Amino acid sequence: MRWFAKVASGLRALTCPTRVERELDEELRGFLDASSAHKRRAGMSPEQAAHAARVEMGSTNAVKHQIRLTGWETGAENLYQDFRLSVRKLAKSPGFTLVAVLSLALGIGANTAIFTLINSLLLKQLPVRSPKQLVSFGKALGGGVLGGVDMGTGDLYPYDFARQLESQPGPFAGVYSYNSRNRKVGVQMGDHPAGQAAQVPLHLVSGNYFDVLGVPMFMGRSIQPGDAEEPGRNAVVVVSYHYWRETMDAVPVAVGRVLTINGVPCPVVGVAPAGFHGIYLGIEPPELWAPLTMQAELM
Repeated sequence: MRWFAKVASGLRALTCPTRVERELDEELRGFLDASSAHKRRAGMSPEQAAHAARVEMGSTNAVKHQIRLTGWETGAENLYQDFRLSVRKLAKSPGFTLVAVLSLALGIGANTAIFTLINSLLLKQLPVRSPKQLVSFGKALGGGVLGGVDMGTGDLYPYDFARQLESQPGPFAGVYSYNSRNRKVGVQMGDHPAGQAAQVPLHLVSGNYFDVLGVPMFMGRSIQPGDAEEPGRNAVVVVSYHYWRETMDAVPVAVGRVLTINGVPCPVVGVAPAGFHGIYLGIEPPELWAPLTMQAELM
């Protein structure tokens, strides 16, 4: 408990400086008296003993300064004094202070935004099973997703070809497909919504998307192969954990709720786990996932 005693002693020195100073003077006087008495017993006269004791101890102020340096409160007090002095100087030049504060805010904000983007695109791993074993193949230029950034083009392969790869993955453990356009769609709550639709990023994926990635659902089920058998047949949707908490108010029974996406009623079949936002690690990752076969209806 020595650290607790040091903290308590430092707080006492900061809150009651006069009392601590008085006690320190008393301790130093007691030391001088004891030292002088010891020297008188050794044969010195009272004047010689008092002089020798003062010489042995040295300057009272110097001793006090050395004692104060052993505590943390001195550094805290110096920091507080420097802060007060800085505030007083800045208050005398409000124009310079405003420019300096704005410059710092812009610099810190820009660096934070750049680091957030780099961390998302280059440093953070996808929250999926075996992320280092994922392979994205297709034309790297002019299409699809490159480095987690949506290039904003159409599908890299026809859907029939993608279905063949899913059924015959070859050396891969599994092959899923997705629409490389990560667009926002108008979403309203309920079967018969009223009012303005919110714009939400939606990602169209194949029926084995979540299974290949190894992403278990937080609630309900994922999109299954049977949901993507025929075009326009299964208007189901999986919502992100963030969307479930922020937009759906974290309702305990989210499965079965209906979201109207671009005029199409889509029942919610599952809620993705927290932290999962698909394979897009951009600034606006998808909040909804729907079968790839619903492209014509939902887009």
